[in-house]
Amino acid sequence: MKKIVYALFWLVLPAGCIQKFQPMLSSAPTGYLVVEGIINGSGGSASVTLSRTTTLSDTSIVFEEGAMVQVEGNDNSVHIFTSQGNGIYGIADLSLSSAGQYRLRIKTADGDEYLSDFSPMITTPAIDSVSWQLTAGGLQVYANTHDPQHSVKYYKWDFLETWEYHSPYVKQLLYDTTYLPGSGAPILNVGQIPTDTTVYTCWQSAPSTNILLASTTALSSDVVYDFPLTLIPQSSVKLTTDYSILVRQYGLTEDAFNFLQIMKSNTQETGSIFSPQPSQLQGNVHSLTHPAETVVGYVGFCSVQSQRVFIHNSQLPLLWSSYVSPCTEDSIYVLDPNNRYYPQNQISGAISEGLVPTTLINLNLFLAAPASCVDCTLTGTNQKPSFWQ
Repeated sequence: MKKIVYALFWLVLPAGCIQKFQPMLSSAPTGYLVVEGIINGSGGSASVTLSRTTTLSDTSIVFEEGAMVQVEGNDNSVHIFTSQGNGIYGIADLSLSSAGQYRLRIKTADGDEYLSDFSPMITTPAIDSVSWQLTAGGLQVYANTHDPQHSVKYYKWDFLETWEYHSPYVKQLLYDTTYLPGSGAPILNVGQIPTDTTVYTCWQSAPSTNILLASTTALSSDVVYDFPLTLIPQSSVKLTTDYSILVRQYGLTEDAFNFLQIMKSNTQETGSIFSPQPSQLQGNVHSLTHPAETVVGYVGFCSVQSQRVFIHNSQLPLLWSSYVSPCTEDSIYVLDPNNRYYPQNQISGAISEGLVPTTLINLNLFLAAPASCVDCTLTGTNQKPSFWQ
């Protein structure tokens, strides 16, 4: 027994000696210009985002406003972008020649000027299909493509997800604004409103956040088959009703691919002792005003291919989705056991806690839930998207 106690003592002791270690590191300079954009030159809208680097502890985004932005071609063509707010500069219709070379010129409100290297206009192959499959981890969405011209060997994808969802509870009751004489407490006006369906069905959208890249240079043919885009867990609310994903595909140059690959390694593949070490990012945007200044970003030009697919809950196996709402209802009593109104009754408490009345049990009891569990517009929009099926 003494040996067991002695062994347990030495097992527990290290846990009590763990202390948080805060390394004394000098912060890297901040305020570098960040240029984000693989620019769509196939005749549609195109945009680029400008911002500034901040410290690791600063979670805010410092957008670069008031800049002059334009695309220049080696044929002396100039395409002027306009500010759209939040550091986004865009143009409604940008048609670039597949035989041309193009660059981006930026002049900030402070008068500093930046210029990217000339890059070719890449013709992106069409997306063959966007498919999905049920796996042990959830619903996996894939992209498939090939290049019959054998000219594009580097690819990037991003996507925008949209899903329909319903409020866990329906609003059928309304708090009365009148008061009983001498009580000072509101009463519940029952059965005075029909079921409010305007806050029951909503839609929410979210863009992709990971850098999705693929190359066919090591393959015998220029085919990308079942490239994994996103995995939706069974427990996700996205699959409870209807789900849609708009996939966009970009053809890249080798330099653009290498830049994004390093960025992916630096941002998505770090955090363990086996992760690759962060690498220096060398983009193709340079400062003309201060040649030694660091600029973060890579500007490329290509046509953009897109494809949208819908996944309906009816297409999934029965009870496949395991989403469980975190919402619960509380029981709210109107009267005390002696049939008298409380001076400060539970209705006042429910109102102060932001609970919304949902279901009438009887004249003395009703159920209420948090507003976000009754009104879906608090987490999304009840305006049906124009593309919704």
